[in-house]
Amino acid sequence: MTGDTEPAVSVVDVYTRCAGDYADHWGAQLTARGRSLVDAMDLRDARRVLDLGSGVGLNSDALRAAAPRAVVVNADGSEGMVRRAGGPRVVSDAHLLAFGDERFDAVLMAFVLHHLARPLVALREVRRVLRDAGRLAAGTWAINPDIRADRIWTEELEAAGAAPGPPFNLGFEATNSPDRVRSLMGEAGLTVERIDTHVMDDPMDVEGFLLRRTRMGVQGWRFSQIAPGDQVGFIERVRARLQELHSDDLNARETAILTWARR
Repeated sequence: MTGDTEPAVSVVDVYTRCAGDYADHWGAQLTARGRSLVDAMDLRDARRVLDLGSGVGLNSDALRAAAPRAVVVNADGSEGMVRRAGGPRVVSDAHLLAFGDERFDAVLMAFVLHHLARPLVALREVRRVLRDAGRLAAGTWAINPDIRADRIWTEELEAAGAAPGPPFNLGFEATNSPDRVRSLMGEAGLTVERIDTHVMDDPMDVEGFLLRRTRMGVQGWRFSQIAPGDQVGFIERVRARLQELHSDDLNARETAILTWARR
């Protein structure tokens, strides 16, 4: 985090809170996005691979399949998340990695950079722990989806007096276009080999939307700040409004920036 005063609730706190629901309710979407990054990496000869910002380890199977000879290490700032990952795992701040120099043949950062207060510092740390010619694959978002369902949710949160959540996408402005990602990678001493953009649909029905928003991320944390006795009524009001929407208003269509680079 930046600044002299830490917020009362951090991104790490938010992810720790939803760790139990993460794989069940968001895993399929994130696994598909992570696999898009892993599939384009040549990891056949890799011996050590770091999944940085691994969360609960959703990318582990894809990484082990792509790098059958490698030890895959999961690292995340949230102890609650990484505790649920299998295999070697460590709690580590991406801005100051808990590894020596040139320890890894490859690093995966699947949609992590936009959460970081100092993405350039994190990328310099990635370069430090990569071996010569080591590979990095990173995913970021080009836009934040602005769907009508989320606007309704936010309106109702504000009307209920829900406390604001922590800044959640501190690195978004530095990583939300291919040109910005390329510039950031270059400044960190990494050579970009390829950048692709992909539009990814995330359609939800009303109950799926409510489940995610009440349990996950900053929106779930804000919901938890509503008095327990008022939560049922809140959900009923939101549900009634959502049921009037078209399916497109519940589809969080996102544009992903997928980047492959080399030390």
